[in-house]
Amino acid sequence: MRIGLIGNGYWARVTHAAGLHRQPAVTFAGVWGRDPAKSDPIVAEYGVTAYAELQDLFDDVDAVAFSVPPQVQAELALTAARQGKHLLLEKPIALSGESARRLEAAVSDNDLACLVFFTSRFDPGMRAWVEQVAATSGWDGASGLWLGSAFGAGSPFDTPWRHEQGGLWDVAPHALSLVAGCLGPITDIVARPGPRDLVQLLMQHRSGAVSSYAVSIDTPGVCRNNLVIWGDSGAREASAATVDPPAALAAAAGELAQLAARQVREHPCGVRFGREVVELLERAQAQLNGASGSP
Repeated sequence: MRIGLIGNGYWARVTHAAGLHRQPAVTFAGVWGRDPAKSDPIVAEYGVTAYAELQDLFDDVDAVAFSVPPQVQAELALTAARQGKHLLLEKPIALSGESARRLEAAVSDNDLACLVFFTSRFDPGMRAWVEQVAATSGWDGASGLWLGSAFGAGSPFDTPWRHEQGGLWDVAPHALSLVAGCLGPITDIVARPGPRDLVQLLMQHRSGAVSSYAVSIDTPGVCRNNLVIWGDSGAREASAATVDPPAALAAAAGELAQLAARQVREHPCGVRFGREVVELLERAQAQLNGASGSP
């Protein structure tokens, strides 16, 4: 399966390009970005094509991976889906439930394979931990921290969309994907604001378990990602700090190729789950807006 990359920034270079290159089930064809000069390091390292026009990339590939801001991804992925391209999406897949539902419909209507790159869910070590927890019954709840410092001096994650949307939209998708993977589908969410962009999330799961997460990308000098699950079976703890993003991306690309070759397109991190996460975040954002008096 030939796959192209949309986006040529830091994350695209160190994670997406590296992961696509190392996955033997796909052929990494090339890259397109709004600033063509940023494609040069990817072209030099991996010997791929730098497409001058986005349509040229679409015409030359079977699938498209994305590493662009979510509001950009939602529109470009919709165009790709309507042209019959399989999709490897970044989280969140969109910034509104409406956009996410439109993208999900395009994937379904065109019978496409689509995966959402929740990084931890594709990392071999973290995946094994999640699967072990999910296979064990009797969990009562979970508590996690996903704290980062995206806006420190020299940070490659100091980007406009993160300033606008904060940790709720940047790192909470990872948090939701982990607790849903461990404890099952989330049926309700409550969000409360804290200092800076800190958000406290409380989730009810269909299983009856309750989970909580504190998320932020504006905690200066602090980077901490961990999750504890507890219940009758004791307590299990994992740290997302051990995740290997390029290896996880390579795994996701391989699974996308497998899905594209099958008639059944369902996957735990497919577009339906991606849409569900966006809808949960949208509900949480509405609560935060109400708490701050915003319209």
